[in-house]
Amino acid sequence: MHRRIRYGRLWLAAAGLFLAAPAAQAVPSFARQTNMACSACHQSGTFPELNSFGRRFKLGGYSMFQIKDIEAGPDSGGKQLSLIDIPLISAMVQASATHTRKAQSGVQNNSTAFPQQLSLFLAGRITPHVGTFIQATKGGGDSSFEFDLGDVRFADDTSVGGQDLLYGVTLNNAPTLEDPWNSTPVWSFPWASSEQAPGAAASTLLDGDVLGEVAGLGAYGMLNNHWYADVSTYRSSGTSDASSQNVIKNAAPYWRLAYDRSFGGTDVMVGTFGMNADLYPAGITGPTDSYRDLAVDTQIEQPVGAGALTFHGAYIDERREPAAGDSVTYRHLRADGTYHTGAHIRATVGYSTLDTGGDHLDTSDWVAQLGYFPWQNVDLSLQYKAYTKFDGDTRDASDNDTTYVMAWLAF
Repeated sequence: MHRRIRYGRLWLAAAGLFLAAPAAQAVPSFARQTNMACSACHQSGTFPELNSFGRRFKLGGYSMFQIKDIEAGPDSGGKQLSLIDIPLISAMVQASATHTRKAQSGVQNNSTAFPQQLSLFLAGRITPHVGTFIQATKGGGDSSFEFDLGDVRFADDTSVGGQDLLYGVTLNNAPTLEDPWNSTPVWSFPWASSEQAPGAAASTLLDGDVLGEVAGLGAYGMLNNHWYADVSTYRSSGTSDASSQNVIKNAAPYWRLAYDRSFGGTDVMVGTFGMNADLYPAGITGPTDSYRDLAVDTQIEQPVGAGALTFHGAYIDERREPAAGDSVTYRHLRADGTYHTGAHIRATVGYSTLDTGGDHLDTSDWVAQLGYFPWQNVDLSLQYKAYTKFDGDTRDASDNDTTYVMAWLAF
C-alpha cells in the first residue's frame, strides 16, 4: 500500500526488466523499536508474510523493545510513566502502472498512479504490554488522509497448569485484522492490486466488501505456542442514520481457533474462523439481511536452503438470508504458494474462485506475481491476473485480465 520519489526510476526499471512484487504492512518503526531487520519478523525479509517470531511479536502487543525508555515514578518506587524514546511514526508510498487486456468503458487504459497510496503509521510499543498498529491512508484520487486500519492491543503472558499462555485484548476495525497468519482475508494474497483494474461485484462478508466501517473488541490467547483462540464482537462505527447501508443490528460476533505445530522444521497451521451478522440493508430499522460465515484455513512454511516455501489456503462457506428474496450460499476458495529464494526474490502463484449460488456473479482467477527486493524496505513488483470467469461471464472474462507493475517503499 505504499511508495517514494527517488525510487521512481527503480520501479520503471523493474517494469522494463519484468521484475515485480506486492505490497503490504511492513512498518519500519517496528524495526527501529526492536533494533532488528525486517527479516526477523517476515519470511526472508519479504513483507507482509510473518514468520513464527513475527507472529509472536504481533500477539505480544507489538511491545517488544531493545532501546532505552523514558521513565518516571513516585518516590515510593512505583512506575507511573514508561515511554519509548523514539517516535512511532512510519510511512509507506506506492506507485503503479496498470494495463487491462481490453480497455474498460470510461476508464483510461495503461493508467499510472503516483501515489497509488500514501500511508502514515503509528506503530509500536506505547507502554509496557500495550502497543498499536494504526494506519491512515491517502489514495491517488483523494485530497486527505483517512483512517484505514487500526489494531490496539494489551498483551501479557502467564502459566496455566504448567503451560505457557500468551493472552491479550484487541481493539480493531476489521475482522481477521488481528490474526497472526496470512491465510485469513485481511492479510491474504494478493497483498496489493490495482485500483484502476476491474474488480468482481460479489464477495463474502469476511472478505470485507459487505461490511461497512466497524469497531471490534476481542480477547485472544495462545497456549503453549500451539493453540490459538480469539473471540471478538463488532459494531458499526461512526454515525448511522436513515441514509446508511449495511449497518450491524446489535453486534456481530467473530471467532477464531487454530492449531500450529512444527514438524522437523516445517511449520503447519490448521484453523477455523467465522462470523454472524444481521445487517440493515438500508437505514437503521426494519428487516435485516442475515449472514452466517464459516471458514477453514491452513498455512504451511517449509525452509528451503536460505529461502522458504509457503502455502496458504482458505475456504469460506456463507449462508445469506436476505430480508427480501430467497436464501443463497456463497462459497469462496482461495489458495496460494510462494517460493522465497532468500533475501531478494519472491515468486507467488494464487487461485481464487467464488461460487455465488443463484446470484450468477461467479468469479474465478489466477494471479502470478514476481517480487524483487533490492533492500528489505523496497519492493518492486510485477503481477498478472487472468480471469476464467468474471461476474458469471466465461466468454469474455479474459477481457478483464490485468498486468500490474508496482514500486513500494517503507521508511
